[in-house]
Amino acid sequence: MSPDLRIINEKFEKAAKTIPGISITDHESHYIILGDEQSGKTTLAKRLFLEFLSGGYKPVFMEGGSLRGANFSNTVNKSIKKQYVESSYESVNSSSKKILIVDDFCKCKSSKSDLFKILESARDSFSRIILFAEEAFEFIAREIPSDQNFCLSRILQFSNERRAELAERWISIGSEELSDSEQYYNDIDRLRRHINQFVVKNSVPSRPVILVSLLQSAETAAPMRSEPVSYTHLRAH
Repeated sequence: MSPDLRIINEKFEKAAKTIPGISITDHESHYIILGDEQSGKTTLAKRLFLEFLSGGYKPVFMEGGSLRGANFSNTVNKSIKKQYVESSYESVNSSSKKILIVDDFCKCKSSKSDLFKILESARDSFSRIILFAEEAFEFIAREIPSDQNFCLSRILQFSNERRAELAERWISIGSEELSDSEQYYNDIDRLRRHINQFVVKNSVPSRPVILVSLLQSAETAAPMRSEPVSYTHLRAH
């Protein structure tokens, strides 16, 4: 289950709309996706890789820390050799099926000007570029030349609706025979209230890693009753 993204318009002035993160596989734009450490950036990046792959594309997944402006092509080629049988990748003559996904692009070991050169080189080889970075990278993203056509977005915390969907998916695992039963919906409601008592009342971040910890804690809680769980304890997991 992927988080939603808040899209910023091309001038980076204001929030334009919210879309499901996984839906960017259907869009043609390049993306810079910002998020904090617990926002689910890496999970979304890897899911996008699988979605593109299953759709007949040839995505290449890279870590930003491995990139340097001087050896960008060599680094990309090493990643391709690790992720594909070389002949299967090279058989795609057009770049229209080739997609670059970089996690933690902000950790790229290059100057700002070299970062921009890396993006220019990437655009020559890939039809789509999707970069994930920490929130602070927004200041650099604003300086990327507009002709490179990057869409800036931010990973949102899970909304109440998303939390309810997560609770239902959690209960549905291994419980197909209980689907649509009264107990099934009671369990979903119990989990939803268990999560919300921390997120809504105690201002715990509605981030995937936190929500999963809350769901796990609910398994040991008494029925229809949630045991106290501190935010410090959740972060430790």
